[in-house]
Amino acid sequence: MQTTGPSHMTTPNLRIGLVGAGQNTRERHIPGLRAIKGVEIVSVCNRRRESTERVAADFGIPQVYDDWRMLVGEAERVMASGRIFVERRTGADGQTREVTVPEHLDVIAEMACGAQTNFQISTVNGLDGPDGIWIFGENGTIHFARDRLMGGTRTDSRLSEIEIPPHEAGSWRVEEEFVGAIRGEEPVRLTAFEDGVRYMMFTAAVNKSLESGCREVVK
Repeated sequence: MQTTGPSHMTTPNLRIGLVGAGQNTRERHIPGLRAIKGVEIVSVCNRRRESTERVAADFGIPQVYDDWRMLVGEAERVMASGRIFVERRTGADGQTREVTVPEHLDVIAEMACGAQTNFQISTVNGLDGPDGIWIFGENGTIHFARDRLMGGTRTDSRLSEIEIPPHEAGSWRVEEEFVGAIRGEEPVRLTAFEDGVRYMMFTAAVNKSLESGCREVVK
């Protein structure tokens, strides 16, 4: 990412390069960034040259890279892995390719407070429903999905929608907050650098556990 324009400008233009352009990036991040004044997406690097060029063509991104290191320089990276059920799949264009992205991942985490968390990410669970979060407690349950918050106590027969007061309601502002923090217009509220480091430590522990088949300490 680079800034351009005279140094005396209060809001210099931001030139952004994308490393990875999966579904979430295409549906949320790219439209969100393009909607912000003074932000330009100038380059992209995806897993394969073909998909990189497709994203660049779809969104009018002028520069493509075959290797992310050409875009951001050398850096150490950690990525989680999961189980692949079908080694080769036929795409919409009729071509058969090797599957390299995990199709299913289960993670069980022991939290510092004593709770147990189960993360499941899957593309092979049929009729699995929308993405969501469940929180189960001794006296009740909370479920969040499709921008709706549901809850109930153990004596209830079903979950009921919980109205969120307007002053506590939030919305998707990832790209706005990212740009605003760079420009000094607002502080980082949700994901500070330290949070990102802890996320990568967790991801590294998941990868080690998949390789070793044992429980790994997050450190």
